[in-house]
Amino acid sequence: WARVAHTHIQAIGVILFFLGATFSFTSVSNKVKVMAVTIPFVDLLADFGSRFLAKYHADLVYLMIGTGAVLGLSIAGMVLVPLYEMWIPRGEKLEG
Repeated sequence: WARVAHTHIQAIGVILFFLGATFSFTSVSNKVKVMAVTIPFVDLLADFGSRFLAKYHADLVYLMIGTGAVLGLSIAGMVLVPLYEMWIPRGEKLEG
């Protein structure tokens, strides 16, 4: 179990790092940026911790489901907001 979790925590951590770096260039407030970058990393640790603990306490399976949902929603937000800002025009006129 440790080998699989170790590899996935590192891989997802690197993905979250690059998504967070991209998200940091958006026009949202700094407070939202800090929350949007911090929550997935904390949730990643909670997700893998809940997977380990669910082996010993069956009720923690619901925590595992919740942390997975939060991780998925936060990744979706960090992908969709930069895509929206890149591809949806804000009414600015291009010279040319």
